[in-house]
Amino acid sequence: MEAFFSGSEIGMIAINRIKMKQQADKGNRSAEIILNLLNSPEKLFATTSFGTNLAVVSSTSIFTAYMVTHMGKQGELLAMVILSPIILFGGEIVPKMILQNRADMVMPIFVRPLNMSLTILSPIINFFTSISNFITNKLIRLPQEEKKSFSRDQILQVLSLDSQTIELDATERTMIHKIFNFGDITVEQCMVPLVQLTAIRDDSTLAEAHQLAIDTGFSRFPIFHERMHNIIGVLNTFDLLTQPINDSPLTHLIRPAHYIPPNKKIDDLLKELQK
Repeated sequence: MEAFFSGSEIGMIAINRIKMKQQADKGNRSAEIILNLLNSPEKLFATTSFGTNLAVVSSTSIFTAYMVTHMGKQGELLAMVILSPIILFGGEIVPKMILQNRADMVMPIFVRPLNMSLTILSPIINFFTSISNFITNKLIRLPQEEKKSFSRDQILQVLSLDSQTIELDATERTMIHKIFNFGDITVEQCMVPLVQLTAIRDDSTLAEAHQLAIDTGFSRFPIFHERMHNIIGVLNTFDLLTQPINDSPLTHLIRPAHYIPPNKKIDDLLKELQK
């Protein structure tokens, strides 16, 4: 019984909550019970602690009484020598090692008797939990726990775990990493080199601009004067919709170009563009 309670305690700590949530959404009753127990950690760990201590005290008392009855005063010492390694290894170390590494597989089996134990022991558990809450809240005056939240680094650490811990494919992982790295990207990293830039000369015609928009599918084009390095404005292709397709110059459609520092963060730039 000690192995069950001590193993269940470490198993509930080590279990994959994300996987349990996915299974609960599919109607898995054991997963639902696990999530409900995790939502009441005080009662859960009070149950496992009480069960573990009850098992140790009961087994020690019964076995010691048996040994003393049959072997006299020496039975008490023998009982301690025999029970100590059994309690330590069989009741603590071995079950905790197994449940820590096999929590997702074993806890759905263990959770039903664990939940039943909590129900049976609930009067005692509620009593001691109330005393514990009174001591921590009234006497020790611990600060109120702030609303739980996850930092950027904590989420990235979760994403770095192996695929058995969190079920995300490579594309989803890459997408989430890019979202969190968005604020670190500068404008310079997003710039297109001039040699790859599709731009229009300022002396081009409406027909040429119209054809270029059809060929490339771009909605905006930089406008340069004589040399590509001399950008003087921007052409929005939507402005062409109200213009005739002829050899008229497009100079009247050129909008001003705004200078953006290369080291500016793109999230700051996005906020400016949204204004």
